[in-house]
Amino acid sequence: DFAEVFGPNGEFLQYVFRDIDNVFSGQKFKGVDFKQAYKKDLVDAINTFWGVKDLEPNRSKIATSSYALLTTLANTTYLSRVTISSLGDLIQPFQNSGFYSGFKALAGKVQRGGSFSEQAGFKYDGSWDRDFSAMMAHGDDPLDTFRGKLNSFNRFFFDLIQLPRLTRTARAFAYDTGVYRAFDLSKKKSLGRARLKELQSLGLSTEQLNTLKQFKTAKQAFNSDEGRAILDVAGQRAADRDALIPGLGNRAMFTQSRDPLKRSFGQFYSWAQAKTTQTNSLVKRIENGDAALAVRLLGMTVIY
Repeated sequence: DFAEVFGPNGEFLQYVFRDIDNVFSGQKFKGVDFKQAYKKDLVDAINTFWGVKDLEPNRSKIATSSYALLTTLANTTYLSRVTISSLGDLIQPFQNSGFYSGFKALAGKVQRGGSFSEQAGFKYDGSWDRDFSAMMAHGDDPLDTFRGKLNSFNRFFFDLIQLPRLTRTARAFAYDTGVYRAFDLSKKKSLGRARLKELQSLGLSTEQLNTLKQFKTAKQAFNSDEGRAILDVAGQRAADRDALIPGLGNRAMFTQSRDPLKRSFGQFYSWAQAKTTQTNSLVKRIENGDAALAVRLLGMTVIY
């Protein structure tokens, strides 16, 4: 995949670096050559996306195995009740998309043909693998049997406390709720500032809502090619917003490093970063006049 985007040896980056040299030549920021700093940030972002940031094949196996063992101990010590605290993910769709859409999503679980998330195969989105990856120390040797056994033990531990099942259930529910909410927005005669911000959070435009208006029901829209393409985007964005998974865009770069020492400092910090991203999104919607969201947020605090 990397070769398709950047060339077998990253040839495309040479063009990018040449343009950077032309634009930022001689520019300095706080005494640092801005051009070189910009290049480094770009390379770090690409390496992070492909999961190879700070990859070092010659890194000591003893050090890697030690950090993997410490990570396992931390997971089993501090995350034994994480499933209970994560039950709040089942409330988020009601809070962020409204009770009407939430109850329709619950009713859709028993409707004929299955829920939207089942029809779209959303349970195969790899969310739990990303969730699990964020909590593990990554080594540089894929054949390291000791680290492999530790990973297997961690998977057994999380399966035991039912965290994977909760993660999949919460994200599927959030997906369905997002689909219903997007369709409900298409039926409104006009959208104020708050609703437009909500529409933006679902990754949709007013032109796409006009496409949805031609359908009578959400089910009818989802069963069409053009309607599903739009509603699938809304569902995925709602799932990423409501059932939080630490990802590339919502946590610090150092927490995604392949260096186990750097990564260990962000083992739980990743969740704080992701939660901050989620909270900031809600605050922006409230600042844009979404009073209903503010009321739901206060009401759900009691349930939390």
